[in-house]
Formats: sequence, C-alpha cells, structure tokens
Amino acid sequence: MPSRWEVFRKRWSEGCGSSLCPEAQRICLARGRVPCDILFVGEAPSIAADVVGEPFTGEIRAVMDLVIREAGAEVFTHAFTNLVCCVPRNLEDHAKVVPPTQEAIQACQPRLQQFIALAKPRLIVAVGYYALCALGEMQSVEGFTVPVAHISHPATVLYSRPYNGYAFRQLRDALAKAVAEHLTRES
Repeated sequence: MPSRWEVFRKRWSEGCGSSLCPEAQRICLARGRVPCDILFVGEAPSIAADVVGEPFTGEIRAVMDLVIREAGAEVFTHAFTNLVCCVPRNLEDHAKVVPPTQEAIQACQPRLQQFIALAKPRLIVAVGYYALCALGEMQSVEGFTVPVAHISHPATVLYSRPYNGYAFRQLRDALAKAVAEHLTRES
C-alpha cells in the first residue's frame, strides 16, 4: 500500500495545471521531514530549484539552514514547500524569475492545502510577502487552525551586499520569536 507521501507525490507530479507548469523543468513539491513541527512556505521555486526539483535550494538553502540553526529551530522537525510548485519565469527573459501570478497561486492552492494536511505542522512560517498574503487568506477558511508566522525572504540577505548582517539578524530574530511563541511552550 502506498504511503500518504507517495500518493501525494503521484497526484501532483505533473503540477497543478496552472500556466506555469508547462514551462517548468521539474515540479518542486517539497523537501524535509513529514510530518513536521515547522513548515516553511515560500513563494515559488527558484531557477536552481527548477533544476534540482526541490524547493529552497542553492544559496537560499544555505541562508535558511543558518537562520534555522541560529534561531534555535534545528531541534524541531521541518519541511519546505512553496505557494506554487513551478518556477514563474519572466515571459520576455526566461532567465529571470517573477512573483507567481494570482492564477498560479489559486491553481496550486489545493496542492498546498493537501501538503499542509500531510505535514501536520504545529507552526507555518510564511517566507516572503506573497506567502504571507496567500496564507493569510487561507487562514480565513474554516478548519485552518495552524498558527502562521512571517519572515522576510532569505534573498534579502543575499541582496544586502556588502553583507552587513542586518537582514540576516532580522530573519533569525523573527524565526526565533515565532518558535518561542508557538513551539517551545508546547515542547
């Protein structure tokens, strides 16, 4: 009998049917441990993620791993996914990534809802503004009871060059606060 993860992966292996799916090299469903204590939900896969087939890869993964460790969240199980599972590319320049369209977010929402149910997180961390908005809308749906915290996108650390640490400290502190408020009391 297939596991719930195998059923999920098979169901969504071709994407959600949005306009992004035909452009994707790979469908970036999730990575990490499921079920989990913390589910990080980003906006969309990067070009690197499109090549690897997993969300939060490359430099973004390195920043997130350090943020998680320094925020004291490495003691909690965690997983990563995005609002959409296909990279949203610029129509004129496919080498550039753009924010996901509302159409793509809505088309991929059933996949995200199913993954949240599969992951059973105790805390969801919205990574970036678009993730915060979409998850905020989902919170208004009956039955959505998982607390949602917000951190800036880790790209803010990469783009703050020369690196001065301020953007990193903001990410670390926001995650540490969310963990303290929602998880350490229950552990």
